[in-house]
Amino acid sequence: MNNALFDFLADHDLDDLPDGAWQQMIEDAVEEWNRLFKTKYDPYDTWLAYIERKAELQNETAG
Repeated sequence: MNNALFDFLADHDLDDLPDGAWQQMIEDAVEEWNRLFKTKYDPYDTWLAYIERKAELQNETAG
């Protein structure tokens, strides 16, 4: 996942939503990205990559 896509997804990241709704919000943002930029990222796989990268960044800033 590139930085631009990560930033785009972060703009759609509403942590206060219930987990299922939060996941769907990110997956919908991936589909929007695909439409805008004619890419074919899998929404679920990209969501997983997003949460892994988000956790890594949070660990870097915490430690």
